[in-house]
Amino acid sequence: LHLAAAAKKGCTIYMPSIFFSTTGILGAHESMSNYAIKYSMNILLSNYFGELWKTRAGGRSAFWSATGNLISELDEINSGLLIVHGEKGTWTGSPIKCE
Repeated sequence: LHLAAAAKKGCTIYMPSIFFSTTGILGAHESMSNYAIKYSMNILLSNYFGELWKTRAGGRSAFWSATGNLISELDEINSGLLIVHGEKGTWTGSPIKCE
């Protein structure tokens, strides 16, 4: 896993850009939370939004803290930008929908 290699190098945040379909995104969210816990790493998942190759993407880009807590996420029907801020180990997040 890229994540395991990043953790071995001392990385504290992992930012994968992935294509999960509407049926795969729920499992992806569960996996990202588990990876955050396993590797004690914050994870910012950027998932595709819209349709590609006749497959609907699941959207729902999200951020998990290193303890596996979901801090913030976008929804599955709007494109947008996810802003996260960490200070002294405490994270906050704000989804911004694009019009």
